[in-house]
Amino acid sequence: KAKAKAKAKAKAQELATEVPFGSFVNDPSGATGGATPAPFGRMAANAVVGGVGGPLQATSFSLDEKKNFDFMGGYDYRDLPQAQSLPEVAFIGRSNVGKSSMMNALSGSSGKGVAVVSKTPGRTRRINLFRVTTKKHDHGVCVFADLPGYGFAKLGKSMQKNISRSLRRYFDSRRQLQLAVLLVDVRREPQDADADLAAALEELDVPFVVLATKCDKLKPAERERNLAAIREGLDLPDNLPIPASVVNGDGVRLLWSIIQGVCADPVERDMSGAAEAAAAATDDDDDEFDDDDDEDFF
Repeated sequence: KAKAKAKAKAKAQELATEVPFGSFVNDPSGATGGATPAPFGRMAANAVVGGVGGPLQATSFSLDEKKNFDFMGGYDYRDLPQAQSLPEVAFIGRSNVGKSSMMNALSGSSGKGVAVVSKTPGRTRRINLFRVTTKKHDHGVCVFADLPGYGFAKLGKSMQKNISRSLRRYFDSRRQLQLAVLLVDVRREPQDADADLAAALEELDVPFVVLATKCDKLKPAERERNLAAIREGLDLPDNLPIPASVVNGDGVRLLWSIIQGVCADPVERDMSGAAEAAAAATDDDDDEFDDDDDEDFF
């Protein structure tokens, strides 16, 4: 773990020469004072574009436009649709962190949300894709990927390892991926699994932001202390994590501003070598997971 974190930190310093760690991008809406935190690890503008499914589509939409979410299906990482050319945003977090609730808040749905909020942690075990559309862009502006929650002990070691491997291969090979949203519970101490995932995203050159959920449940002073602890525990810049709440809407518009920015200027990830790695991995995909099978993701 120490070696992975040291490697990730070195990579962050390298990326800082292109986009400063904790830098800001323009927010034309003015909703955030004219500036929006840039995702950590934003890919360089000269990254490879093209590949399976053609180049990614740059999309422009207003923060005030009503968003519709169309369920595309639930997939294993091996059968994800590759031809879609919309920018993709992945949502990831420990089980019971409030991931489904946050996605519902992003949809602005006042009734039944787009993602099922389960009382049983660890219920989501497949990658659920949602196409986000607006009245002006009925073809879609981006795709949201609701990834399986991790860290729920009752799933058992074999299932947890299955989820870990699926997540690793998704992040390692998804060319459409523009942003990962890592959700953490502001009431909990920083978890090793969250820190390991943040380090893995850095290592894989996946741009990401960290959202601290359930901030409405803490008093201001305690909230600030916990945000600082998460910042230190995950080795984040000063503008992360983003405080969020589905109850009062904190962080929702800011997150949409960040998503708006990456959709307007999508950069396809360089997936050279990913196909060979995926092909080699399929040989043992149907086997039981033993302790020596694949490096642990978290």
